[in-house]
Amino acid sequence: MAEVQRRLLRLPEVTAIVGRAGSTIRKDVAKGLFPKPVHVGRSIAWPSELVQSWIDERIAASRNGRPCE
Repeated sequence: MAEVQRRLLRLPEVTAIVGRAGSTIRKDVAKGLFPKPVHVGRSIAWPSELVQSWIDERIAASRNGRPCE
């Protein structure tokens, strides 16, 4: 298994990685469909391993024929 580099991703990086708009990510966080960010000073960021896990779950679900939200 590849080693995951631990870093904090700000919203522009997360949107580029997952291919969703920032507003969609914020709505998904509120619905519990996307990992919650952590507060860094007055801004927010996502641990990279949580974003990668979310992506991995979507890939696994699509390969098993389950719908992804």
